[in-house]
Amino acid sequence: MTPGIIVGGKIFGWFTATEAACIAVLYAAVLSLLVYRDMDLAATGVFIAGVFLVVGCFLDAIPAIIICAPILEPLAKAVAMDRVHFAMIGIVSLAFGLVTPPYGLCLMIACSVAGIRIRDAIKDTGIMLVAMLLVLAIVVVWPKLSLWLPGLISPEFLR
Repeated sequence: MTPGIIVGGKIFGWFTATEAACIAVLYAAVLSLLVYRDMDLAATGVFIAGVFLVVGCFLDAIPAIIICAPILEPLAKAVAMDRVHFAMIGIVSLAFGLVTPPYGLCLMIACSVAGIRIRDAIKDTGIMLVAMLLVLAIVVVWPKLSLWLPGLISPEFLR
């Protein structure tokens, strides 16, 4: 079915080649999770973060959430991932897109205000990206850690 999704979707004009590839990846993930049962909660969190990381590099956060969240939410629900944990993974992942090229809106604004080239700022941004990646890994691996504060504020929401 994957080649059919890619070729058929492109030929019939349902979506572009990039969109066809994204849909094929999501199809493969759902197939792996529901049919072959190869993915678990941790792998699903690493996958959701990856999709949001890639999409965040090319789209602003709000359109990325509007496009990707309805597609990825059934996948998260299938492995009993908490909704708040799903949102935290998405938000932290999409934050990368604000400081990484080619979109990098915050990076471009900061460079414009500072009067420097983006190429010069990327070297210093790399240190921050390592820390952000570490935080993302912690959020994905230890969901209880990211759910601790929301649980204190509104414990009934997490039930």
